[in-house]
Order: sequence, then structure tokens, then C-alpha cells
Amino acid sequence: MLKRIYSSSDFFYINITEADSQRKRDIGRKELTDYTAENVSINFKYKNAYVTFNLVNIVLDAMIEFAHKNYDYFINLSGQ
Repeated sequence: MLKRIYSSSDFFYINITEADSQRKRDIGRKELTDYTAENVSINFKYKNAYVTFNLVNIVLDAMIEFAHKNYDYFINLSGQ
């Protein structure tokens, strides 16, 4: 999905869930090596978010991350 919507003028907060081991986190980072600029934040904070309140926590974390950035719209996209 990121390949289709990425723009260097936008900000992205990516939280990869189910990355409960270093190996899984390394795989996630490897998949996103093209997107390591300052406008992309990659996180592994929540083990499980599907159908839990952690989905809300992820959105709140992103809003905190972007609190001091200059943007017009906040869009929450979730991919399973």
C-alpha cells in the first residue's frame, strides 16, 4: 500500500503488529528500507491490534507523533 501512496511531502506513521520477535521486526524493517526518511516513522509497539482497543492506541500514538508537524489532513489506513 505504501508504494502506491508514498510522497516525500507527506508524513507516515507505520505500526507493524504481530512483530513479537527481533526476526519479525527485522523483516518489517527490510520491507520498508526504501522508506526510512524523516517523514516515515516505523513502530512495533503493539503485539496485537486486530479488533482491540490497541487500534485506537495506534491512532492516538500517530496523532501525538504528528502534533508538531505541519499537515492539513490526518487519514487512518489499516491493512491486514
